Amino acid sequence: MSVIAVIPARAGSKRVPDKNMRLLDGTPLLQYTVNAALEAEIFDRVLVSTDSEKYAAWAQEWGAEPIMRPDRMSRDTSSTEEVVLHVLDEVDTEPDWVCTLQPTSPFRTVQNIRDVVDTALGGDADVVFTVSKEYSDFWRDAGDGTLVRLFPDAPRRQQEREPLLTENSSVYCNRVTSLRRLKKMFKGKVIGVEVTAQEGFDINTAYDLELAEFMMARMSS
Repeated sequence: MSVIAVIPARAGSKRVPDKNMRLLDGTPLLQYTVNAALEAEIFDRVLVSTDSEKYAAWAQEWGAEPIMRPDRMSRDTSSTEEVVLHVLDEVDTEPDWVCTLQPTSPFRTVQNIRDVVDTALGGDADVVFTVSKEYSDFWRDAGDGTLVRLFPDAPRRQQEREPLLTENSSVYCNRVTSLRRLKKMFKGKVIGVEVTAQEGFDINTAYDLELAEFMMARMSS
């Protein structure tokens, strides 16, 4: 079966300007993901979807294939699905699977990528993606100024709770026929592959970037 990797990397981040190229331990975030995808040695092609000629040039320098996306797919409201489907329309040969790797997950490992792809190729799922365990006690706003416990029968002691599984942005792998038919990444039969909270860490804010620097320094010490 053929599998390609798509790395969405638009230039117009609002919360952290030029986020995908921000340096972490001296290396641009995007480069971490390109390197991991290439080192996994399981993709027929590694493609970077971008609206930036500068990003495209760097991606090519690092060994990936850039694909320029139209402006209508580079807005804050643009969905990952439409970006990935655009890439599929641009490649000359339709793959069996497409894996989406966000450039904001620099701590994913090569093994994380391989585990997701192996799970996808070895089963009958429509989508396989990384998840992390979460033991927090969740509450929601009732709309009248009060809070309601989301799981009222859950034990108060964290170690006694059944963990929830939270989606992270580390690795998504979609069966292409299902993605084209359903137009959604998370429809059909869904399977999760567990990774650690660090491996699934997603950088969305300036604080996240500071925390990532601390994590990277601790890993290097």
